[in-house]
Amino acid sequence: MKKRNILLLSLSILLVSAISSCGNGNVDIESPITIDTSITSISNAISKLSTSHSFKAGVRVNSEEYEIVFNEDYYINEVSGTGYISSSEGIYPITLDKQGVIQPGELLLDEDDNPITSLYNFDLIDTFALFDVSRLSQEADRNLSITDTSNRYAFLTILGIDSGYITSIQSLTASYTEDINTLMFILNFTNGTRFVTTISEFGEATSETVEAYLDNGGSYYQPSGDFEAVRNAFINHNYTQLVYDASNNVIGHYYFTQRYYAAVYDDTSYATYNDAYFAANNDTLTFLNADGSVYSTLELYGVYNAVISYDSATQSNYIIPIYQRAWNSETDNLPEVMFYPSLASMFSHFSFYTFNEVEQCYYSDDVALALDLYTRFFLNYEEEGYRVELLGSGFNYTKDASGNMDQISLKIFFALNGSDPYYYECVFEDFNETAYEPFEKFMENMTYSLS
Repeated sequence: MKKRNILLLSLSILLVSAISSCGNGNVDIESPITIDTSITSISNAISKLSTSHSFKAGVRVNSEEYEIVFNEDYYINEVSGTGYISSSEGIYPITLDKQGVIQPGELLLDEDDNPITSLYNFDLIDTFALFDVSRLSQEADRNLSITDTSNRYAFLTILGIDSGYITSIQSLTASYTEDINTLMFILNFTNGTRFVTTISEFGEATSETVEAYLDNGGSYYQPSGDFEAVRNAFINHNYTQLVYDASNNVIGHYYFTQRYYAAVYDDTSYATYNDAYFAANNDTLTFLNADGSVYSTLELYGVYNAVISYDSATQSNYIIPIYQRAWNSETDNLPEVMFYPSLASMFSHFSFYTFNEVEQCYYSDDVALALDLYTRFFLNYEEEGYRVELLGSGFNYTKDASGNMDQISLKIFFALNGSDPYYYECVFEDFNETAYEPFEKFMENMTYSLS
């Protein structure tokens, strides 16, 4: 399924997106700042930052400029394009779209489905508390080279850069200039990209973008009833995807459940495309002799491959377990391991989607949301030599006579080598009713006859 290559593609596109998106142009990272007159070393300054909830980090990436603002009532990171706002009813996430406009999310809930009300007590925000100050020189009062992996990882996380780029760091230094009271970090990557980060407005940081949003009545997002129904249709990770040929005929089905996944083609000429996986949580796989006696047992934990085979005598399929974990998985969370579409980011970013009359679907031009879906559909046009330009993503739905979700289609829009736009569509149905009988039979007692 080319999973590894697609993940690497994701990292590359996300870093390029972070570097090339527009900043607000208002950051003066060379201006004097006030941190604390009692600073005695760089490690001391970082310690003070780790407990602060009000300061600004001006970030210059080559020629572009961004802000990361920590405020008692909100947080916004223009590098990653994400943040959170605290309202009277709870905390909600925000995302900056391609135009730099805030798109709000829904209220965040705790494990008891109550709104989260504390901005800094639920590990929502990555602060300088991630730094392990004990690994920093306590004597370096003006210049410090940060070489240990844990603190480099911490700084990448604070900036909102994927940790996969830690091996591409050439150097990370921190400097403190006493006469203008300035703390500055310089991060150099091996490809020449440079992040210069300066701390400012300690104790009184604000974001013009967030303040303007709130002044104009901005609040959290509340999805429509139909959008809620779309999300709820996928929430239990139980649904069927229809597989079409070039003539738009259904030639197979992909069965998604929490405990197994099966790709089954109706025509035997496509049998080589059949695919199957199952999850085991300390389950016992029992092998039986021809007479039904136990030959051996095996304890399983993780996600395992399986083969869908055909029994000509009964004219039916059956499951052959392969007791080797798929991708060396160390979890039994099948939806996560298999990148189920039901975990797509679009379901938590409905505010990005508006109805498009031309495409006849709810559409968003957000590239990150399109990339997430591209990854979950295991598309790999780039491996065939194409230059892929992701344009957007969308969804639509139909209801049955009772008003329940009948079919839901998810779409990705893209261009290949500068072509006119294409779209790739997946159609899903049988929500919360999906069952593939051969797998149901196998999972019931997890036995396999060696005869």
